[in-house]
Amino acid sequence: MPRKITDRRGRGVAQPPPHYRTCGPRELLDRFGLSGYADTYAGDLSGGQRRLTEIIRALMTEPTMLLLDEPMAGVHPRLARQIGAQLLGLSAEGMTIVMVGTRTGHHGRVL
Repeated sequence: MPRKITDRRGRGVAQPPPHYRTCGPRELLDRFGLSGYADTYAGDLSGGQRRLTEIIRALMTEPTMLLLDEPMAGVHPRLARQIGAQLLGLSAEGMTIVMVGTRTGHHGRVL
């Protein structure tokens, strides 16, 4: 049974999107296209793959919001698009996403 998230006064607050409350690490790796790298050290992944791994690790904590600091900075454009697509999917499923960045070019189009 999913836990109810409450504030100090016992009032209900936002909960993570239902899909991510039931996903384990393998399911998240599969969803983000990294299932083939399940046994690979993070240091052996490309920069974009590491960024996706960071998002996956954050999702495993069942957050109600993601705060991302330049999630696509220094990432190959193809992987930046993949990260953007994943963030759009999370947003469409009800996840609140806050992104910080110095350049707003492609960031502004993501969400």
